[in-house]
Amino acid sequence: MHLKWIAPDNGGSDILSYNLYRSVNGGPFTLLANLTGAQYNDPVDPTDVNHYRLTAVNAMGEGPYCDDFQPEIPTPNACVVPGVEGVSDVGANGSDLDGGQNVPPDPSVNIRELTVAEPYEGGAHQLTFTLQLRPGGTLAPDCQWYIIWNRKTIAADQSDRRFVAMKSDAIGTLSYVYGDFGPPLPIGGVPPPNANTPTPLGPADFGSFDPATGVLTIKLADSKADGTPLGAGDVLNALNVRTFYGRPDAGQKSQNNAADITDNSTYTLVGNEACFCFVDQPPVASLAASPTSGNVPLQVTFDASGSFDSDAGDGVASYTFTFADGSNPVTQASPIITHTYTQPSGSAPFFATVTVTDQKCGQPSLNVGSVEIEVAGTTAVPGEKLPGRFQIFPMSNPSHGRTFFSLQLDRDGVVSVEVFAADGRRVANVANAWMPGGSHSLQWWGTDRAGRTAPPGMYLVRARSRDRSTSTRIALLP
Repeated sequence: MHLKWIAPDNGGSDILSYNLYRSVNGGPFTLLANLTGAQYNDPVDPTDVNHYRLTAVNAMGEGPYCDDFQPEIPTPNACVVPGVEGVSDVGANGSDLDGGQNVPPDPSVNIRELTVAEPYEGGAHQLTFTLQLRPGGTLAPDCQWYIIWNRKTIAADQSDRRFVAMKSDAIGTLSYVYGDFGPPLPIGGVPPPNANTPTPLGPADFGSFDPATGVLTIKLADSKADGTPLGAGDVLNALNVRTFYGRPDAGQKSQNNAADITDNSTYTLVGNEACFCFVDQPPVASLAASPTSGNVPLQVTFDASGSFDSDAGDGVASYTFTFADGSNPVTQASPIITHTYTQPSGSAPFFATVTVTDQKCGQPSLNVGSVEIEVAGTTAVPGEKLPGRFQIFPMSNPSHGRTFFSLQLDRDGVVSVEVFAADGRRVANVANAWMPGGSHSLQWWGTDRAGRTAPPGMYLVRARSRDRSTSTRIALLP
């Protein structure tokens, strides 16, 4: 966990240091570090709940802390740039792990971290390397930034490694290349002529560098990352980074003459295709019905074939229909279903709905397709007076699982009804359609938008129509 903060008002006395405290899983706060800088790397267990307190220290002593802070712990994922950590050259307190002859002379060649990602990009099979260098460097001529890993098989010239690199030439022009990398210098004996020497094979697929942020990005096709194309499950072994400052491009690129180096690590390919669900767009639900009115018993054919998925190669996998007459919802693969209404709809029509999920990722639609069905009895029923005001309330509270709501609509209009958790997250969409004025019966199945059972707790149900809104609360029991 990388923590950063802004220096507070010092009250007229320079800040000398910061005290960082941590509580793990509700335990007592203990001093984690005393720091002079405004950042700290805390290697945490992602399963723990960590809270932090920060105080500043000046000549007058230690100041108070403001609030406890619980950071979100992002889960590194190869499907989302910058991806997962390949190599780090930073200590727990944010300091550089540099020493000896490998002390970088400029931030532009000071390695901080290498991450690797394989985001889905419309069928491309490639690796995205993101090299974080120290920000604010000066891009100088005759510099090189090499990312190196082992080949699966040794090349004909005995090169046992592959590389991708950024280079600046004698006038500072940047290029991005890949190629083979010669074997290490042997211990004793005569070194091969291409020991630790790169052999460029062609340009990388993409490259960019911003000295202000220190972010270097290079993309390389899987087919260029080895002598034979790589795929999911293959491993980049002995993955490391080395940089060179003010050195001619030709010749050996050994660690002992580098400006900065890292330890070796590994990266296992997941395959870009496996990352499709991270960019998957939700399908769109649509519902039509025929007939939409009549006397009991009324047989209605519902057609959701207008539902669609905008992602190429994806489609709708399942349709979930609700009929608003107290019958159970039906989930099926076909977009067509027939339902018979055996009771009148009363003063307001039945509000039938459909939601859909897609084929590749099972992602649910964010919208709800709907249609109103008016079912009359054998004798006419006089129309009822419209409700006096716009409101919604649960038919029973607390509730177990499926919950029914009465929506009182004092005039016609488009209405959306949503369910929110106590922390403000939207949990479910109950309705989003035009409705006539009157009393409407709605139901929430006690599930979230992904179809998972919502946990017990308090939920806010909000109805909106044009510029008006009304809300109620419901306690959901196990």
